[in-house]
Amino acid sequence: MSQTTMSTKILSRSFIFSIGRQWCQIRNGSTNMEKVIVASKEPFCENLTKGTRYSWCTCGLSHKQPFCDGSHEGSGMRPHRMKAEETCEVFFCGCKQTKTPPYCDGSHMSDDVQACVIGSSLS
Repeated sequence: MSQTTMSTKILSRSFIFSIGRQWCQIRNGSTNMEKVIVASKEPFCENLTKGTRYSWCTCGLSHKQPFCDGSHEGSGMRPHRMKAEETCEVFFCGCKQTKTPPYCDGSHMSDDVQACVIGSSLS
């Protein structure tokens, strides 16, 4: 299987598992897109446990991607906090450009993200 086909399958699965149903209840979060750092050029596949609380990194600075480790302190940004409503596999956005946070929507496939150096912002 080619890398492109595999990426397409992964992307398709992200829509099925992450966007097709409400896996998590979002509590809060903020994203100032001018400050966001691209942490990865592909999504993070994670297994969530029902009833467990998670904090998805919105700034891209966390060393525990896709989850927050507090690296955003002083940036004016906050993580998206959520509680898993069931045990499941989801695909979290790694590029931090998603329009459906915290889930991957395929934004990492854009030319801007693909041309970007991981660890830098798009602007």
